[in-house]
Amino acid sequence: MPGGLYGDLELAKSVGHTPLSPAVFLTSTILAYTSGNCINFIDTVSPSTKNSDSPPDALKSVHANAQITAFALWRRENVVAYAERENTVIKLVKWPSEATLGMGKLEAPKDVKITALAFSYDGQYLAALGSLPTFSITVWDWRSGALICEVENHMAVNVLSFCPLDPTCLCVSGEDGIRFLRIEMGHKKNVMKSITGKPIPMSHSTLFPAVTDQSPKPTTHTWTIDNQILCTTDTGNELVHYDPATGECEVFVAAGEDTEDSSFENGQMACAVVAREAIIIGGKDGFLRWYAFEAEKITKTIPVAAGTELIRLAFSPDYQHLLVESMDGRLFHYKVGAAECALTLESPGHPTHLTLLRMANLVVTASHSSLQFYSTEDPDRHALIGKDHLSGVPTCIASSSFAPLVAVGSSSGVVRLYDCRNGRSPRLIARHRVHHEAVEKISFDPSGRYLISCSKDGRICLFEAFDVFGLWGSLKIEGDICACAWSLEEDVGTALFLYILTVNPRQRTSFVHRFSVPLERKAKDTGELHLPPSVVYKIDDVLVDMVIVPSHLSAGRETFYVTSVDRKLKSYQAPAGSKVLSTAGVSVARLNDDGKLGQDVVHLGVPAYEVRNFHNESWPEAFVTDFAHSPKTMRRLKYRYI
Repeated sequence: MPGGLYGDLELAKSVGHTPLSPAVFLTSTILAYTSGNCINFIDTVSPSTKNSDSPPDALKSVHANAQITAFALWRRENVVAYAERENTVIKLVKWPSEATLGMGKLEAPKDVKITALAFSYDGQYLAALGSLPTFSITVWDWRSGALICEVENHMAVNVLSFCPLDPTCLCVSGEDGIRFLRIEMGHKKNVMKSITGKPIPMSHSTLFPAVTDQSPKPTTHTWTIDNQILCTTDTGNELVHYDPATGECEVFVAAGEDTEDSSFENGQMACAVVAREAIIIGGKDGFLRWYAFEAEKITKTIPVAAGTELIRLAFSPDYQHLLVESMDGRLFHYKVGAAECALTLESPGHPTHLTLLRMANLVVTASHSSLQFYSTEDPDRHALIGKDHLSGVPTCIASSSFAPLVAVGSSSGVVRLYDCRNGRSPRLIARHRVHHEAVEKISFDPSGRYLISCSKDGRICLFEAFDVFGLWGSLKIEGDICACAWSLEEDVGTALFLYILTVNPRQRTSFVHRFSVPLERKAKDTGELHLPPSVVYKIDDVLVDMVIVPSHLSAGRETFYVTSVDRKLKSYQAPAGSKVLSTAGVSVARLNDDGKLGQDVVHLGVPAYEVRNFHNESWPEAFVTDFAHSPKTMRRLKYRYI
């Protein structure tokens, strides 16, 4: 990323598992998994794992330029192959040095992205599985960079693997079925021949009440010791045996076939691996079950993530550890010798909001129903130091610049305040239900004295947050509130301004309401706020978000950077001296609504700056702008929700 006032932006650590690509063992104890645009490595048997409150030891990560969509490991030489979003070039690096391997260019350009990668078990080949439109399968001799063969699959699949005993045999499976492929080397040209797996007979799905007339579809698969395939199905009711040479299939285990005390319930089989004496099956109920070959029944059941589906299983190279991955991104490892299962990596719960609390060296994230507090003091560790469960869904989050405080708004209209002074145990110190609908925006002012919350109900609530936290009052504003911002003006003394962005989509207009907020509060009562009359800026566009450049940093003119629904970043400048509304060439009018006192309206006209978004995708997107102390310095960071 281009350097700014403080140099280049460098990623220090990424926390949480992004389950686009399966986590795998590099060695018998070292585990690798994707986290955004990183591949993280952790030691599952480090001393810290003995304390359940401490995370495993983190090792050096592999960093990519974009989100990683697939990766694979060649264990013998610590080679990491990975693919990035919106890029079909495969990159090869050495771990832990991250040294790029100088092979030829490995590219699979027929599809939009790469969804799966796999090394053959002898380390000779690297295979890639594409996505839309062709779902192509490409195989290289990765050491020389030579293309071995490629074929357009035209079947929606997302799982790719090599046969452990034959590097020329592959298998792919997914929502459209299962297919077996074999590489045949020729004198002039290599070809890849394929056999599509036969449909699973309907008779096998009549052991339990049928919900659909369609035949079950194979999903994930695993190889057996005799080069056969076992796969689960989308119904979760059967484990199916396939012969890759013919594509023939039969149901190996079905729900309801066993005794009442050990049978599978309908729809519970989600994934499986083959051990020496049994098949280990991960359930949609979060349990592991051992189906013994000789006894032909379930002989052991272990709870792993009760109530959460287990989606992937994988053995370590020595078969002493079993990696278990759950739907919510958590990773567990089962110790075969000790017959115990432990949590290796906690899931942050797919964070939807994030803030950095500099005063306490914390990063705070909000997910569906909880807050997570991470320490930034030690960037080499995943330091989840606290977690708080909420009764409502978090909708916005903000931190104070001058106090160790974090504020959270929720879908139930509640504003919560957390004191993070003690970095090891953040605590809830205030909870107020001040809105009838969800809190849309929440923000501390630059001085740290006030906190504002905005809601769909049209109310704006102002809190004191400096000495004692409490509601000062509220005001009502017309229109749909979609953003708020603060500004400290220093050109005419020190003045604090509050900006509220409202939108009228039908008339395709937006209004920025500016209120003057006293730096020292005199009134002690609460209720409706009596702020000085506001200035209203009118913009002929439907806006999404905004940030403000104070006038003392922009040649005496307030500058608004906004994002609009047409995916553009725009800049508008208020007229110089807009506090008295006397600039020539700017239309000034009076707003009167149902006999209420009118407000001065300034029409800002055409934008002074405009640039189209870099992607042709729809919102949501956001722009975070950081204004430094120099009038000419602005750092803008663009990020996308993933």
